[in-house]
Amino acid sequence: MDDLISRQNLIVDLTVTAEETKQMKVEDLKKVINVINNQPSAQQWIPCSERLPDQNGKYLVVGRQKAINIIKFDGGRWYGKWGVVAWMPMPSPYREEVSD
Repeated sequence: MDDLISRQNLIVDLTVTAEETKQMKVEDLKKVINVINNQPSAQQWIPCSERLPDQNGKYLVVGRQKAINIIKFDGGRWYGKWGVVAWMPMPSPYREEVSD
């Protein structure tokens, strides 16, 4: 089951909902849209020159030699002699679907 949604569809739905209910302020809607637009897409590499992770942890990375590895990011730096050029969050581990 694919639970990914289109950013554009989400933004349109939020805009329509805000207009219908008139409960969400325009500034708040703009903030929400900005957060959505700044999230990396699934399987999208983020260049280190663009930004580094916000949180410490393990990430999937690409080094200068174009090899992929899992490296720890902590205290604002990558651990290991890898020359990380791009990164992405670790994917969720595989889980079997339980059928009823």
